[in-house]
Amino acid sequence: MSDVYTDQMNQMAQVSLPDKIKLLIVWAPAIALLTAIAAAKPGRDRVTAVMALLQYAAAQTPVKIDDQVVVMMTKMLLTAEGGALVDYMHSLFLGLAEQQKYAERNRPCCS
Repeated sequence: MSDVYTDQMNQMAQVSLPDKIKLLIVWAPAIALLTAIAAAKPGRDRVTAVMALLQYAAAQTPVKIDDQVVVMMTKMLLTAEGGALVDYMHSLFLGLAEQQKYAERNRPCCS
């Protein structure tokens, strides 16, 4: 069974360069929103940044169901538990990034 990442990379290899550029233009705001999440203060600021990303992603589809899900998730994230979940997930991502950096720094130079 192949992994999802490999499948996605194989699919992207088939996409033309102009289409890849169009995708980058469409999703560049999402990258900026991810940066805002990383830089946001814990609590309401970070939750607000996550909500903005969810709303942006939902707006990119013609489907209305994802808009309804975002409304429900917004209500959940604005609770104390929702804010704690966002902050916890943020710390997990930071931990994964640090593990990756450590692995790259300590990779043998020659194999």
